[in-house]
Amino acid sequence: MQQLDTQLLGDRILFISAHDDDSLIGCGGLISNLINLNKEIYTIIFTDGSLGYTRESDKNEIVERRKRECIEIYTHNQNNVVFFDLPDMSLNNYECWETITGDKGGYQLLFYHLRKIRPDSVFIPHHYDRHPDHQSVNRIAKIICWQVTQPILPDYGKPLSQLNLYAYQVWDKIKGAAVEYILNKRDQEFKKNTLQKFKSQQLIINQFISDETNLLREHYQLIS
Repeated sequence: MQQLDTQLLGDRILFISAHDDDSLIGCGGLISNLINLNKEIYTIIFTDGSLGYTRESDKNEIVERRKRECIEIYTHNQNNVVFFDLPDMSLNNYECWETITGDKGGYQLLFYHLRKIRPDSVFIPHHYDRHPDHQSVNRIAKIICWQVTQPILPDYGKPLSQLNLYAYQVWDKIKGAAVEYILNKRDQEFKKNTLQKFKSQQLIINQFISDETNLLREHYQLIS
C-alpha cells in the first residue's frame, strides 16, 4: 500500500472532527509526526458530545467535562482547537448555510473558519463510517472545501488556493484505494497516551486501544 507523504501536506494542517476524540482516533499517529515536524495544527470539532456519557450520573455534566478534557489535551499538544458546539447526533440538521430557525449552519461555520485558518491540507472523516455525524461532516466538508476556493463571499476573506483533502478512518475501514501512515514507537505512545486522557470516554477508548493493530497503522484516502 502506498505510504502517506507528509512532505506534501504543507505547513498548516486542519483536522475536522465530529466529536472531540475522532481525529485522534483516526489520525493520532500522524498528528504526533506533524508536531515533531513543527507543523501548524488546527482541529475543528463540530458537536458538543452531549450523548457521549456512559453513566447516567454523568449526563448533566458531560458537555462541560468533555470540553475541559479536550482543551487540555489539544492545547498541551500544540493544537489550535475550535468548537462549533452543535448538538450531538443531529448534524444532518446543519447540512445547510442557515437553519430554519436562523442559526448558522455547518456550511457557514466551516466556510468562515476555512477562510480564516487557510490550511494547506484538510482531514475529514470518511463517508463509509457508520456514525451519522461522521457522514454529515464528510458531506459538509467536501462541499465547503471546494466553495472556499471560489471567488465568492469576499467579506469572509480571500479565496483559498487548491487544498489537499483527505478522508480518515474512525470506526469503519476505508473501502477502495487508500494510503497508509505507519506509526513508529513514538507515534504509538503519543496516540495511546493522548487518547487515555479522554477520561469521560474511557470505556470506548479502552476498547479501541486494546486492539494493538489500531496503534500500528492509519489509513487515509485522498479526495482532492
